[in-house]
Parts: sequence; C-alpha cells; structure tokens
Amino acid sequence: MPVRVMSYMVLLWQDLIPTRVIVPSDSLPGIIPIVLYNGEQPWSVPCDIKETILMPDPVSLFTPSVPCLRIDELRLSLELVK
Repeated sequence: MPVRVMSYMVLLWQDLIPTRVIVPSDSLPGIIPIVLYNGEQPWSVPCDIKETILMPDPVSLFTPSVPCLRIDELRLSLELVK
C-alpha cells in the first residue's frame, strides 16, 4: 500500500502539467493521502514508504518519506457529540 499511495500522488502531479492545471514552474499542490481500511484483521502494513525501504547510512538520508493517514473503519470508535 505505501508504494501504491506514492504512485497515486506522483500520477496526480504528473497529470497537472499536461492538463494545464499548473505550469512547470509552479509549485506542486500538497496532497494528504488517506487510506480507508475495512479489513477483518487489524492493519499491519507500514503507513510510510520509508519503513519499507532498506537504505544503509549515510545514504538513508535519500530515502523518500510519504506517510499516509489510515482510517481503520471497523475499529473506529464513534462518539455522538451533543
């Protein structure tokens, strides 16, 4: 899932220039990646691609980090606010 999240983000950014939403000199818009999970078993996959890449020091400085917000629907507690 971390690789998929990173891929989706890059694909979105790549699509913004040819569709003229932004020009190459513009900054890229921020993305908050959210993963909705509803599996029976608790989530066991890292939520940041950095945790899945083995990079020794000192080159670990170049390890990409793309965290995502995970919402575990089956284990989410909901409270009614009055």
